[in-house]
Amino acid sequence: ESPRRGRDAPQFTDYCPRVFAALQEVFGVGAETFKESLGIDQLRSSMLVGSLSNLLSVASSGRSGAFFFASYDGRFILKTIEKAEAKILRRFLTAYYDHVMKYHSTLLTRYFGLHALRTGSEKMYFLVMNNVMCPPEQYPIQLRYDLKGSTVNRTTPVDRRKNDVALKDLDFKRKLELDPELRKQLMTQVRADAELLSRERLNDYSLLVGIHTNGGVISQRPSPEFAKEPFFRRFEGGMLSRDRREVYFVGIIDLLTSFNLRKKGEYTVKSVWYRTGKVSCVPPNEYEERFVQYVESIFPIATTTRPAPHYAPRPPPEDFPQRQHSISYSFPADNIDIISPTAPSPARGFY
Repeated sequence: ESPRRGRDAPQFTDYCPRVFAALQEVFGVGAETFKESLGIDQLRSSMLVGSLSNLLSVASSGRSGAFFFASYDGRFILKTIEKAEAKILRRFLTAYYDHVMKYHSTLLTRYFGLHALRTGSEKMYFLVMNNVMCPPEQYPIQLRYDLKGSTVNRTTPVDRRKNDVALKDLDFKRKLELDPELRKQLMTQVRADAELLSRERLNDYSLLVGIHTNGGVISQRPSPEFAKEPFFRRFEGGMLSRDRREVYFVGIIDLLTSFNLRKKGEYTVKSVWYRTGKVSCVPPNEYEERFVQYVESIFPIATTTRPAPHYAPRPPPEDFPQRQHSISYSFPADNIDIISPTAPSPARGFY
């Protein structure tokens, strides 16, 4: 915490710096890289004079009234939070740290720091975290979804549907298909993450999904720089679809909502007007079950066998016209894949 030079002197506070430094190391973000990307020293100096000149504004505010800013390279997000959320994170931090140590491939938001700035009688809390929606330039995200598994009022108004605004559950009318092994890894991790949040009495979290649609088959091999990333980030920061035409960027966000008395009251009131399982605010154990089932439904188990990529159709036998029995021998265009033998094999931060 910065030294106080008078009653009205600004104070900048780092909470649990050793824990967050350890998390940065686990997430593969070196201290110097982190400072350079976010400009920590400049950020502190700027905030003490009321400026965020070294950050780029992402969105002025969300429904919660929070402000979002991004680092100049887009890798990190700075989000203002309420005092209650800061308290929840500090209470949750030990369990979160242990979970990250056990599951290095967790989909939970990567927290890099919790800070506060006091000026006079006002105190502002803000989080530094990873930006899920930060793909390479060649894979821009065309669609974003914030998905909870709830259907009550879960739609984005038409006049707000822009490329950088996330759509919601009622707007999501498709499936996302992955290779079986990749889907298995995804669902195993989603279950572990949701179980932790339920155990910590947290709910109202979301699966943030970004979709890049290529328009054709993606033939590029994974970049070496992503080789050490978690399984869901190994293809240019995302997951390659089963048909190799899309890349999915995912993460579980908005973790800091506790099922407290206010949420219990909200659950009771909304349960009178709507079907209990459809409202967003439900007890943590119900939320966990619904969330996992919903993610399973949008990433379905593949039911068709992907055609072998290196085979052209076999020509009909020479005596085919002389055969007397009825036989159908045709080659529908949509079932023929002619792919070069040298074609590569399948592989592998906004709100």
